[in-house]
Amino acid sequence: MDINDFWINGLPQDFDDVELALASSSLEEESAHLALLTADEAVVYQGLPHQIRKQDWLAARLALKTIMAKRGVDPVNVEARPEESGQPRLYVHGERTQDLYISLAHEQGMGLAAVCTHPVGCDLEKLNENNAKIRDKIGSDKEFSLLSVPSTPGHAESILFSLKESAIK
Repeated sequence: MDINDFWINGLPQDFDDVELALASSSLEEESAHLALLTADEAVVYQGLPHQIRKQDWLAARLALKTIMAKRGVDPVNVEARPEESGQPRLYVHGERTQDLYISLAHEQGMGLAAVCTHPVGCDLEKLNENNAKIRDKIGSDKEFSLLSVPSTPGHAESILFSLKESAIK
């Protein structure tokens, strides 16, 4: 999979302290990647119903662990746990961090993580021609007119969807 086939987005873009990382997961690398999971993450991973879902989920966690490793935290001590709302929260050594916000996204074996001292949202979307078919469900003509993107069919739709997804997160 070529990274150029994806749109990567992190919001808000006006904070200097937003850190983004991208990771991928494949069957060939699965055992090495699983060694980085906490015990609770391993249970969640094993409970996921499909291999594709497992790869996506794992890739997003690897991206988060990459950011935290750059901050000096051993990846095996980093975990994203969902709140009741579904929003992920960062835990280090089993304790919830109070000073960092995270967002996770995944698509087709690729994972994206954002870490920031302010609320943050991120999204990763495959640029897809088929999205042109559902243009009216993604946005209004006015919203599309505000974008400055290539005229490749489906790209504007993928990008607008990703921006909205990031903002919601």
